[in-house]
Amino acid sequence: MDETAYHRKRVLDFWGKHGLDATLDAFKVSRRTLYAWRRAFLSSGSLWLIFVPGVVRPGRNVSRNGISV
Repeated sequence: MDETAYHRKRVLDFWGKHGLDATLDAFKVSRRTLYAWRRAFLSSGSLWLIFVPGVVRPGRNVSRNGISV
């Protein structure tokens, strides 16, 4: 499992066990981020693969002269 995915899994597991306030104190994530991770996890059918980061590059690149590459 990817390191980022493992961290997100640990945070959500901690949240389920200890509650929201303890999780916010223990990890440097916002409340909004926690709920977004939980929503993504539940909507994926409880698959941890949803947390593996993908490509964040835009679909098309624009060069300086405005022509698509």
